[in-house]
Amino acid sequence: MVRLALTAALLPAALLMAACGPAAAPPPPPTAKKEKPRPLTPAERPDVRAAYEYRCADGSTIHLTFLTDDRTAELRRAALEPPLAILKASAPGEGFIRGASRVDGTGQEISYVPAGGARQACRR
Repeated sequence: MVRLALTAALLPAALLMAACGPAAAPPPPPTAKKEKPRPLTPAERPDVRAAYEYRCADGSTIHLTFLTDDRTAELRRAALEPPLAILKASAPGEGFIRGASRVDGTGQEISYVPAGGARQACRR
């Protein structure tokens, strides 16, 4: 009898304690997605003298951005992509070179040698 009375008295307390178990952790706050900054167009960059798109003899297109130091050209496949290569000239007016890639000229027509490829003429 004592056992029954003790069980009857402790059962509600045990149920209350079970209901008050460890609280579930709140979900983490949503993280604000940071947008990537939009790349500057060549017209917006202060270090750019000129930027041109050239169509080459094999039908491919390259984009060259000539910098104001007259010794650096950035080579791209699309205008707003990161450069595939940054070509350097030993002096203003010389050809732009990086490894096996080479660009000669800066006007309407250039000569382009891709790394591992053959020389070809490209026009604006």
